[in-house]
Amino acid sequence: MKSRPGPAGASAGAPLTDPSNDRLGWGELLAYGSGDLGMSVAWSVLGAFTTFFLTDSVGLSPAVAGLIVLISRVFDGVSDVVVGTMVDRTRSKLGQARPWLLRMAIPTGIAYVLFFSAPDLADWGKILWVFVTYNLMSTVCYTAVNIPYAALSPLMTRHAASRVNLNVIRMLCAALSGVVASAATMPLVNALGGGPGAWRIVSGGYAVFMVAAILVCGWKTRERHAIDPSTPAGASTPPTWTAVKGVLTNKYWGILTACLMVYFLLQNIGNGVTVYYFKYIIGDENAMGLAAVAMALPMLVGLAVMPFLARRISKGALARASAVAGMAAPLILLLDPYSLPLLLAKSALTGLAMVPFAAVGFAMLADVCDYGRWKTGIRSEGLINSAASLGIKVGTGLGMATLGWVLTLGHYDAEAAVQPPSALAAMVFCQIWLPVILCGVQLLLLCFYRLDRDYPAILAQLTSREQESGKP
Repeated sequence: MKSRPGPAGASAGAPLTDPSNDRLGWGELLAYGSGDLGMSVAWSVLGAFTTFFLTDSVGLSPAVAGLIVLISRVFDGVSDVVVGTMVDRTRSKLGQARPWLLRMAIPTGIAYVLFFSAPDLADWGKILWVFVTYNLMSTVCYTAVNIPYAALSPLMTRHAASRVNLNVIRMLCAALSGVVASAATMPLVNALGGGPGAWRIVSGGYAVFMVAAILVCGWKTRERHAIDPSTPAGASTPPTWTAVKGVLTNKYWGILTACLMVYFLLQNIGNGVTVYYFKYIIGDENAMGLAAVAMALPMLVGLAVMPFLARRISKGALARASAVAGMAAPLILLLDPYSLPLLLAKSALTGLAMVPFAAVGFAMLADVCDYGRWKTGIRSEGLINSAASLGIKVGTGLGMATLGWVLTLGHYDAEAAVQPPSALAAMVFCQIWLPVILCGVQLLLLCFYRLDRDYPAILAQLTSREQESGKP
């Protein structure tokens, strides 16, 4: 494999140290995981309850709610790239990513509560409030902590096992906070009266927890591979278009971004339809916590053993296995879509199927950063992660919008105690056939991912290139 020199005038940035000396201790691994422990509370509630909150509490139609989220996600994707570029140009003694976590944690918490505090206005007033506060929360504030958090991993270590451990700890924390939020939200909201005031109180509690966890992550981690703060931004960062072009020509970025988009599209459809499924098909929305627990328990166990499997099986192979299992899991509901035990079994199998990709997906993205640096000579951790986040945000928006559109096609009526058969059929479709289709698409994309085969040689060439050049 022949190394490709970087473009003229592009600095390599921080040196690639010997990966064997780049291991992370448990304290720092847990500090990094605390970031997703907090952010996933917000993300899980948004994914599972945004459509339900907007239809059954605020009073918007499913189609309007989905359209607001989808349009907002387009803006969100643009802000991802802007923030990613700003992270790459950040110079600080704390590093490039951590200052953003410390600055934006509190504004993110405030914006989160505002979204769940919609006043009683006319229809257009409600739509305007939801659109503005959703974008303030997601497009501006959440992006300004989530993109730096994603960029933090490759800045912390290049040790392969430590990268997998970071991602596993992150996913364990995300799963833990996600199951607690999913299981507790509706019982808490109903116990507090079930109205807009109840949503405001519950979201306020989640916001306090989120802010505290993000601050812990910002203070207790260390960036070993950040660019020297004394280096002017122009001396180590290429023009924005050059960096963007480098990302767009990174074939593995394209494959992985598309996979992440499909993964989060699927996840948000599944999370969003669950509350409707329990309320109108099972008959008890408070019981949806059972599905969250059924999904989380095998996921937590699976994530705990993934570092051992990742030492023996390539990341790409694990991701492909995840897609195959994801296609098979929903089919158990074909026996009886209205059975609670089968629904819980489907949740457990889905949680287990998600484990391999959840464990290695963002570790694969860190490898993609190194591949891009090897190919172009340009450091773009922030931009690559933000561009991938664009795919995640689009997938999330499409998931919520698709759910709203499918429910609308099924003639869902938020004011009806009993839904028509067409609405129930739409919910069943989202539980069974959409996951099968989307996991099939993800498997097809992953068949073209072959970076695992070349990565050791790429990392060795990057290390050799810097040692020979002597550039910091």
